[in-house]
Amino acid sequence: TSDVYFPGSNLGFKPPYSHDFSTGMNLYKVIDANKDGVTWGYSDGFTWFITDAETDNDDWIISPPITLTAGKRYPVAFDLLASANWEYQVVEILYGKGSTPEELTNKILPAYPYQVSADIDSYVTPEADGQYYFAVRVLTKKTAGAVGITNFAIGQGYDEKAPANVDNLTVTPAAMGQKSATIS
Repeated sequence: TSDVYFPGSNLGFKPPYSHDFSTGMNLYKVIDANKDGVTWGYSDGFTWFITDAETDNDDWIISPPITLTAGKRYPVAFDLLASANWEYQVVEILYGKGSTPEELTNKILPAYPYQVSADIDSYVTPEADGQYYFAVRVLTKKTAGAVGITNFAIGQGYDEKAPANVDNLTVTPAAMGQKSATIS
């Protein structure tokens, strides 16, 4: 969910944004990059990719546009599942200024093998204001199994130049219960 979605040029969801895929993947773009006819789908409340045991996989699911501000740091989370056959599934997570593989050049997570489940938490800091797209790319090599996404979220951005947390602070109460203290 997000506050606003504006279809059109240079408009998109505004953080905080989350999607648990229980209602489908209608706003998400799917790319079968290896053109094997096997790609992301939706059934029974889950978004899944059934990996192909005969072909190396290269398949993408790409988010709708998310409006981000340059220099702000945004927390990003992906919750992934894999089939219970104990085979490793390999994914990478990327983002960029467009919704094609050529434009999704910033890696949040390089190719990562996992079993059963993986909760990926990271941050992105865009260099320019604008629309950004986030993608999960399946790169599993000739292995039967499945990859699922149960949640994608991007939190409210914050200014990285904001003051740091206070450290080395000491509060010394006054003697004898007086209502004062020394702060150093």
